[in-house]
Amino acid sequence: MATISCLTWVKRGVAKQNPDKITLSEDELKKLILSQESRLNSLDLDEDDEEESETVQTEAESGAVKRKRVRKESNSDSDNDENEKSVDAIAKKYGLDDYDDDNEDFNYKEEEEGGGALGMSGVAYYATQKEDPYVTKDSDDEDEDDKVLPDDNMLAMGKMSGDFCSLEVYVYNEAEDNMFCHHDILLPTFPLALEWLSFDPSEDKPGNYIAMGTMEPDIEIWDMDVMDTMEPAFILAGQKKKKKKKKKTGSVDGGGHSDAVLDLSWNSMQPKVLASASADFTVGIWDLSQGVMVSSIKHHTEKVQCVEWHPYEAQSLLSGSYDNTVKVYDCRSPDDAHKSWKLPGEVERVAWNLHDPYYFLASTDTGHVAYVDIRAGEKPVWTLQAHKEAVTGLALSNTIPGCLMTASLDKSAKVWDIRDNKPFSVLERHPKLGALSCLFASPDSGLIFAIAGESDMRVINMQKNETVAKHFGKTVIGGESTSDMYVAAAGMEDDGEEAEALGLSATAEAPSEESQSKPEKKKKKKKKKSKPEGD
Repeated sequence: MATISCLTWVKRGVAKQNPDKITLSEDELKKLILSQESRLNSLDLDEDDEEESETVQTEAESGAVKRKRVRKESNSDSDNDENEKSVDAIAKKYGLDDYDDDNEDFNYKEEEEGGGALGMSGVAYYATQKEDPYVTKDSDDEDEDDKVLPDDNMLAMGKMSGDFCSLEVYVYNEAEDNMFCHHDILLPTFPLALEWLSFDPSEDKPGNYIAMGTMEPDIEIWDMDVMDTMEPAFILAGQKKKKKKKKKTGSVDGGGHSDAVLDLSWNSMQPKVLASASADFTVGIWDLSQGVMVSSIKHHTEKVQCVEWHPYEAQSLLSGSYDNTVKVYDCRSPDDAHKSWKLPGEVERVAWNLHDPYYFLASTDTGHVAYVDIRAGEKPVWTLQAHKEAVTGLALSNTIPGCLMTASLDKSAKVWDIRDNKPFSVLERHPKLGALSCLFASPDSGLIFAIAGESDMRVINMQKNETVAKHFGKTVIGGESTSDMYVAAAGMEDDGEEAEALGLSATAEAPSEESQSKPEKKKKKKKKKSKPEGD
């Protein structure tokens, strides 16, 4: 049975239209296989010793059973002479005695240049389609299948199926409401967290990468514009150092995390900054261009489950922990400037309100959702019993103020209207995906969400649901929004001072238009008739 552990979106227009492909020579492939075999053998030495002793015992037992069976059959030989004669006659008639022997009709041949083909009655079987002269598929057709169009979104999903872990990359087109698996990557360890970032650590310029947290203390960064790759482009090293390609080591706090990385958040205001939440009770701040942890925040007393940067303040960071608290830090001086709120349960997810950035939401393993004003006291503005079990997904629409969707281990997903600090349940659905583990809003559309359960992932277009479309259809974003006023009041200008205060080099780039997280104003579109979406 499969398990989906993490999920994230990639914005439109970011991915290469024609992704690069990795090709390995025979020597490179042999070296890679040998290195992986030696690594796996070293991990399985103890298990092999136990299995060997069990195998010896099993073989001994099976041998005893076999000897008993032979003795029993020898005693009954005289009773079965007639049956054996009839079986021999049938075998002779149909040639069954020679059934397993090589047949002269099979013509084995070897091609002149290394390749091989098996000929049978004039039909040849080839190892690859390229070697088969009867396959006429054009290479242009294959390239067409790999294209990512400007109006396509990518989705990255971490998955474990049996003993195998993988990163699956999907392409979703909203206009056609179509999704397919573009490519996948085999992983050596279980993925726990994914975060898209539009920053190339090697060249300090925009890129298309996925940062991944796993059961290891390292953070892997994968290039989404490269297919058939077998290893990450970069690794932010933890304290348990391993020999891996292009590893960047060293940090001001002893080499990074010492335990699993549970969540990640990329700072779109300072593109070279990444935050990480870890099972070692700390929050890490990383300089991607240098590959080092520049700060380790140690205010939680339990595992840190989630972390998220403020959408408009480059220095403000939000975190949630198993210690039942959420905290907000000013990362220029996190030890001196931070606030904390106590919630009724272990914190599962956190999310800033893009449309009213003085507020954030947090969910717990007890099914509660809390709404907090960072300017107020120690108590949330409101706390809601949203689900019967843990709320594992918390997603606000990027374009529609007040539109909140939640997902839970109780197998249900709900849409809420939280405007005016009065949470109202608009819709409840059971997507039939089992216990829900992930939920994220599309970065480009107001009512499209990706949701994952125990073994599958689905993109839900709530614009097709009559109840949701009717409820939020009256929402008009006109004039100056709360978030616009927030940014204007903050008077935020990037002159490099924020980067220096965070412990980074003063050459941090200002975010491009594509990397800005400021919500766009909703454009008027013609209404199209659509059928309501079912469960």
